[in-house]
Amino acid sequence: MHVQHGRNTLLVIKCTDGREYLFKQGNGNELESEALVYAEVGSATFILPPIYVDQKLDVIVQPFLRNASTLELIARDSAKFVVGSLEQLAKSLIDSAIQLPITDRQLRFLIPAHVPILDRTTIDRSNAFFQVLNFVQSSPCLSVIFDTADLRMTEAHCDLKLDNVVLDNTSLFLLDWELYSKAPLGWDIASCVGSMLIACSRQSKIAEETAPHLRSVFQVGRSLLDYLNAHLVSRGQKTISVPEFSHLVGRYLFERIASEACFKHYLGPMDMVLLDIARHVTERTLECNE
Repeated sequence: MHVQHGRNTLLVIKCTDGREYLFKQGNGNELESEALVYAEVGSATFILPPIYVDQKLDVIVQPFLRNASTLELIARDSAKFVVGSLEQLAKSLIDSAIQLPITDRQLRFLIPAHVPILDRTTIDRSNAFFQVLNFVQSSPCLSVIFDTADLRMTEAHCDLKLDNVVLDNTSLFLLDWELYSKAPLGWDIASCVGSMLIACSRQSKIAEETAPHLRSVFQVGRSLLDYLNAHLVSRGQKTISVPEFSHLVGRYLFERIASEACFKHYLGPMDMVLLDIARHVTERTLECNE
């Protein structure tokens, strides 16, 4: 099986003994950061170790997990399970404290720090993307979350989303480390919390059904922030405040919505629910009593 994934080429190779492998080749140095992450921290429980890496050829070969399911698929049936899995992953990421100074890249945001006046002649995006920008512009209180100038930066996965986390039997793996870059401190943990909120909203058929799930996720989010701050204190670093962390979660949600909006003509009803959730998280700082 051959798949073109962005600028990368993916091949599934089946051996005569029945074993299957995923062959991934980049276009230039696309996989350089991913290869270095595997070389340095490949023993982490949430990393699927490769069996072959060649940085010069930009090639990575990993076991192909045919029977694994992404959290994107699992979320359709059990948002509660996804929340628990992401909480486990977030704690593993905190415990591992991956901070490899191997890249000068920074996370690229779709929504700029200072959202411009809508100008379709200079921004080649879909109608849905402009709907997201219009939502942000109509809420002046949201502007604070898009300015990362004063945030502490550290290395992060930077592409943590539901379809990049897979469950194989009882093992949870975070895939696709090729965008490993510098991001605001706590970004990957905020991404886990944001993904929990996305999972809960997608399982619900109507907006009112999301409320009980959201209260649970807000509680998990506050608990994960406490867990992260305890580790920061143990390393002599300044902690992250609740508003700061809430802004990261909100920013993640807006970025995910904007990313998917690039491939849509118009936002759907649940997209609008997610926008409201993102605004709520930003304004109410993960309060769980609403």
